[in-house]
Amino acid sequence: GVRLLSRLIVFATALSAGPVDFGVAEMNDAMAARKLKWKNQVELSLDAPETFRIEPYQIGGAHITGGDLRGLMYGLLEAAEQIRTTGKVSKTVGSPAVSLRGIRIVLNGELERAPQEFWSAYFRMLARNRFNRVHVVFERLAAPYKLAAFLSRTAADYGVDFTLGVADAMRPEELAKVLVACPAIRGVGIDSNSTTQEAVLEAIHRAGRRITLDLDGATAEPRRMQTILREGVD
Repeated sequence: GVRLLSRLIVFATALSAGPVDFGVAEMNDAMAARKLKWKNQVELSLDAPETFRIEPYQIGGAHITGGDLRGLMYGLLEAAEQIRTTGKVSKTVGSPAVSLRGIRIVLNGELERAPQEFWSAYFRMLARNRFNRVHVVFERLAAPYKLAAFLSRTAADYGVDFTLGVADAMRPEELAKVLVACPAIRGVGIDSNSTTQEAVLEAIHRAGRRITLDLDGATAEPRRMQTILREGVD
């Protein structure tokens, strides 16, 4: 039934990097720090996306469910935070106050050269703080689009939707190549007058998959990002 299918999905997700994998690791780390050896049940539910439930067991551990993979990750992160703070878990029902919780980053030379470990730690921080979207503006994009592929894939590993912002004009066929080469890109943002909405829509059509069109977003200043790069986020 539905429960068996949800367990199979969670099991398949845990075999590779992904939001649930990250949440399970966080909870295991929290239990290890407290020297706890609880048995927890983790599965998807029919609740709304991004929601979660934590039902503690009397003998320790908990039944943690999520309306989708991101919600399940949030439930695991919440349980991990409770264990670190109090050494136990409490009955909790969580749902987002707002549907969109995002940040916009304009890359510069220093950020483009940042090591992969920095970006992995940064996306972990976003996940722990329940951000669900990051809008990254590239000053330039050139094949084979390694940075765009890495950032979008890493964002997906932590349950963060990746929106590609293009500062310079790109022909629809060029943008379509980026979208094909980077399947983890979930959206495209228009970040200059030279990149028209019509060109982006044509590129999305050429890519042949569902991609959102973003016309707005909050900005993370490059100076702030450089400070994080120097001081660390994990």
